[in-house]
Amino acid sequence: MNNLYESQNIPAAERNRLKSLGSDYLLYISTEALGENVKDKIVLDLGAGPSTALGKWVNKKGGHYIALDIQGTFLEEHAKKGHDVVQGNIEHLPYKPKTIDIAHTRLVLMHLSSEMRKQAVQEIIKVTKEKCLFLEPDWNSFLGSVVVNRLRDFALRFLTKRSDPYMGVKLKKEIELILSGTDLKIAETRFLREAGTDYDELIKIIASLKSLVEQTDPALIPEAEEIARAINEEAGKERPEAFKLPDFVLVSVTP
Repeated sequence: MNNLYESQNIPAAERNRLKSLGSDYLLYISTEALGENVKDKIVLDLGAGPSTALGKWVNKKGGHYIALDIQGTFLEEHAKKGHDVVQGNIEHLPYKPKTIDIAHTRLVLMHLSSEMRKQAVQEIIKVTKEKCLFLEPDWNSFLGSVVVNRLRDFALRFLTKRSDPYMGVKLKKEIELILSGTDLKIAETRFLREAGTDYDELIKIIASLKSLVEQTDPALIPEAEEIARAINEEAGKERPEAFKLPDFVLVSVTP
């Protein structure tokens, strides 16, 4: 599996989509997972990406937010907001055991191979003393009209070569296997998405996909453009059809 985000040439459309990921629904999930009591806690956001919303929330609550990512360009966004940043690899963390209060990952493990996920989970558990939070999607729940489903299927054809869009479904079992023999508590919570008509989100997804296929598989560009036109047409209707975006699964690990 090739990690999309190891490349140093992330298209602008994908960077813009990732910057918006920390707002609204995903920010709600992460803050619910973290809880209100982050005052004086060190919160390490692993694979932070370019979205600075979570860091702003943690610091406002009196916590100490640290953004860690392999991409230096992503970390530049955090540095502009005054966040502490660390450029590094999630499988080899530059921290001593039990020096981080809370570790948070979101849409990260899905981009790693099974062996890399195992290393990453073990590293995260090692450096964290209070709780580890792993948030991953379940694309089984992505469902809508013919137009929306065509976008979903196109995205899956592209993504499944490079990531696991169904990571949320299997995450708890995989972490249980990795941590077998320990007395750590492992819990799962599913965050359900309600059906809606936020076509702006779909427009960002197809724009990002188009930019990525331009780099990796130009033969798919005509299909991506056709899907983009169909999504924009549906978005422009007075009553566009509702659709459901992927649910998210939180797996938390505590002593």
